[in-house]
Amino acid sequence: MFFSTIKKFRLRKIEKGWKLFHKANYESARKKICQLTSCKETEICLEANRIAGLAFYRQKLYEDAISHLTITSSLSNQQHDWYNLAMAFAKANRIPEAEDAFKEIYRAKSKHDYQYAISLPTMIFQYLRALKQNKAFATAYPRVIELRGMYEALRKSDESTLAASGLPPVQSFIKEIIPILKSQFPDKKVKDWIKDLSSRLDKNRKDKAWG
Repeated sequence: MFFSTIKKFRLRKIEKGWKLFHKANYESARKKICQLTSCKETEICLEANRIAGLAFYRQKLYEDAISHLTITSSLSNQQHDWYNLAMAFAKANRIPEAEDAFKEIYRAKSKHDYQYAISLPTMIFQYLRALKQNKAFATAYPRVIELRGMYEALRKSDESTLAASGLPPVQSFIKEIIPILKSQFPDKKVKDWIKDLSSRLDKNRKDKAWG
């Protein structure tokens, strides 16, 4: 009974921490759950570190975020927690560690239980953007290829279908990746790369129309 009461008290603090977080009161959210980040109960420890890590991330305190998100991802082994950790590493310009964390997304035991989790294509797109911001072009390029494959496999390029699959509009994708492509190829080949992608999507759309 005593331990049950303590757990309920801790869970209420977690709930209040999330409410403060979603109101963008990040420092208050962290203070609300700070004593729970070392809790021995896995459920409590995971949620407390998730709140703390994301709060630090939103405040652009990436090194502080990393310490908490490392705990969260190791406890949950869920895609979105590994994504959060990878993004924090990328923003902190710790690219090799960002790559290690991002690769864990594909080995995670489950997708996520986080209410505001995003799709895998969106994760890849946001991650390559973070890499691009730090000019980690060579690391970002394989993610470009990965997303290209998703566009081509979908066989549709209308924005509503792409959005439902977590993919940005084609033009937004192309605009974002041009600096990455230019770091890998001469201008002529970049133009050919984009033209080839566009022609494949156009062909897919025509093939679908004609059955």
